[in-house]
Amino acid sequence: MIAELKRVSDNLKFIRDNLNKVIQDVLIGEREYIAELNRKQLWKGKKSDGTDMPSYVPNSKAPNAPGKIVLFDTGAFHAGFDALIEDDQFEVIGTDTKTSFLTKKYGHILDLNEESLQELRRRIKPKIEKRLFELASK
Repeated sequence: MIAELKRVSDNLKFIRDNLNKVIQDVLIGEREYIAELNRKQLWKGKKSDGTDMPSYVPNSKAPNAPGKIVLFDTGAFHAGFDALIEDDQFEVIGTDTKTSFLTKKYGHILDLNEESLQELRRRIKPKIEKRLFELASK
């Protein structure tokens, strides 16, 4: 019984000591997926804070009008999305030259809203569990 409790205690300490690193490693492997989730939000006309993007003006010549602004004319802005991973957290960044202008104009457009975060959690949870199990089994 004492040996079993020691094994459980050791496993819990292992998880405590390695969880953040495992999460970081998994997130690094999911950088493009995170960027794609941000793109999908914008295609739906949603900002990262959950609010809607404004609609195009009625006489707009934008290729995606009418409807919500999706910030996709040439595709360069969307193509510039990346996820910056630090420790067990991430931030969506934009590398396109229009990023600063567009974030000032439209606000919370770079990052994941709650729906996208839930989708990401569903995707990475089994990967984190598998990696922890693999490491603990060594």
